[in-house]
Amino acid sequence: MAKYGSNSLAVSLDNSSGSAVVMTPYITAIGPVTVEALLEESHSFGDSWFESLATGLRRMSPVEISGIFDDTSTTGPDAIFNAVASATSTSSRTLLVTWGGSKTTSCEVLISAYTRGATRNELTSYSVTLTPTGAVTEA
Repeated sequence: MAKYGSNSLAVSLDNSSGSAVVMTPYITAIGPVTVEALLEESHSFGDSWFESLATGLRRMSPVEISGIFDDTSTTGPDAIFNAVASATSTSSRTLLVTWGGSKTTSCEVLISAYTRGATRNELTSYSVTLTPTGAVTEA
C-alpha cells in the first residue's frame, strides 16, 4: 500500500466561469474530509443497549481549507474563494481533491464562509469553508 505526504495532494475548485483552477500552491491545511452515513435511533422500550439503523442518506461534512493570503487577480485564493454564496444562490463549484496517486474525492460545494486574518509578525492568512451539496464521488 502506497503512502502519501502533503506534496502528493492536489486541490482544485471551479472559478465563477466554471473552469477548474488548481489551488494547491495556496493551501497549507485542508480537512478533515468526512463522509458519513446518517443514522436513526432504533432501540425500543425495554432494550438495554443503544441501537441504530442507517437511513440510506449520506453526507459530507463542510471542508475547511486555509493558507497564506494571496490576491493574484485570477488564480489566487482571494479571487477564487471570495464569492460567498448568496441567500438565493444555486450555483455551486466543483471541488476535486486528489489524494496522492489516483484516489479522488469530488463534489459540488457552496462557499459558505471566507475569512482573512492578520497577526503581528506573521503573513496574512485566509480560511474558507466549502459546504458540499449533493452526491460525493470517490474514485
